[in-house]
Amino acid sequence: MERIEQMNLWFVAGIAALLLAGNAAHAQDEWQDHAEIRAAAAAKVRARWGVDGGRVDAVAGKLDSRVRLARCDGPLAVSVPYETRRTSRVTTEVSCQGTRPWKIYVPVSLAVYRPV
Repeated sequence: MERIEQMNLWFVAGIAALLLAGNAAHAQDEWQDHAEIRAAAAAKVRARWGVDGGRVDAVAGKLDSRVRLARCDGPLAVSVPYETRRTSRVTTEVSCQGTRPWKIYVPVSLAVYRPV
């Protein structure tokens, strides 16, 4: 009898683990990945200040892990909302124009190297 109870306990624990794993995977699909937002911001800065024969290093700042934005059902839109001169830090605006729109400002550190 004790063996059957132990097997039942393992069965219930296994089912609970599967349910929790499924919920975690669903939650990840529900929110926009911060890495995608940061990559989009850095790519925009590289494209805007890129020079022929030069190199642009752009690193987007980390986003607060508590910020949860709905997964965008379209492409992310990135702009540099303020006409800024090229400085070592630029603020970008990353937004989603999908069914659940949102907007966030992402700081990007910038270094431009040109051949001399």
